[in-house]
Amino acid sequence: MGLFGAKTSSTQPRVIGVASGKGGVGKTSIAVALATIFAEEGKRTLLLDADMGLANSQILLGCSIPRHMGHVLEGKSSLEEILVQVRPLLHLVPGASGVKSLGALDEQTTHHIIRAFSSLERPVDVMIVDIAAGISPSVLTFLKACQQQVVVMKDEFSSIADAYGLVKVLAEDLSLSSMALVPNGVESQLAGERLHANFSKVCERFFGEGIRLGGVVHQDSWIGEAQRRQQPLTTLAPSSRALLDIKALAHRLYGTKLGPLSGDTQFFFERQITGTVLA
Repeated sequence: MGLFGAKTSSTQPRVIGVASGKGGVGKTSIAVALATIFAEEGKRTLLLDADMGLANSQILLGCSIPRHMGHVLEGKSSLEEILVQVRPLLHLVPGASGVKSLGALDEQTTHHIIRAFSSLERPVDVMIVDIAAGISPSVLTFLKACQQQVVVMKDEFSSIADAYGLVKVLAEDLSLSSMALVPNGVESQLAGERLHANFSKVCERFFGEGIRLGGVVHQDSWIGEAQRRQQPLTTLAPSSRALLDIKALAHRLYGTKLGPLSGDTQFFFERQITGTVLA
């Protein structure tokens, strides 16, 4: 039995969106690490690179990408056909890098991408959605389509301000109870907890509720090394401090009870409603 218990045949995939107010805060590294951790612990996992115009997940995984989501939108490939098997229980749904048309998705196209996952017949326990930074309409649509939202930020003024802006916009439609804040690249557990406490107090003052601490990820040179070598932390540095922190984050996320479905478009919506058994 692994970190998350025995392998299940759940018909309701847990969909976790990983986002940030600004770029360069380590969001994709955390998303990739979460996906590899879930897969290595026996969960059938999808990693969707939803930063469609500047997709980087495949780079961090060292994958070759023959087809991507652009081919699905053009009708040249099915969603199943673009999946890349990274390891036995992990498949990547690749975005595209440097494709201008995918860098500014409108809401209709974003909804089309989300609904496409309902036609995917393979069993899925967990899907990690690596979402572009910022508060564009496509970013917000992707986030609202997830059951849990992870907001990554660093202890820098611009990162904190942009993370607050993202939470503020999300709070118009979602409860903060589905969100988790992750201070990344901090010097100590205490520093991360203080950063969260101050941020959460501001949220409570203006939104009526605080935001949960998903976990603290310490500053760790292995993250940069993993990026340079194009290998996931689980392979390159299984005992690194950052990976241990992200494992703790994965455990908390998986142990969080999911709230009721919203009225918005959601990933695997039909599967969650019908409870269709997939083996």
